[in-house]
Amino acid sequence: YLQKMIRLISDSKVNTITVLRMEVPCCGGLVQIVSEAVVKSGRKVPVKEVVLSVSGEVIGEEWV
Repeated sequence: YLQKMIRLISDSKVNTITVLRMEVPCCGGLVQIVSEAVVKSGRKVPVKEVVLSVSGEVIGEEWV
């Protein structure tokens, strides 16, 4: 997925990326993949992480 994300960021006019994930630990890797793809794409695209509880409530938002 990393290579696909790098290509998407490099070849498009994406201005920001928002990663929506659940609070469970296994979803934390999504933010890492996107952050690494941004670095490897050579572009400076802000990444925002939004964390949802298992019941669907927003429990956190931050720019990473």
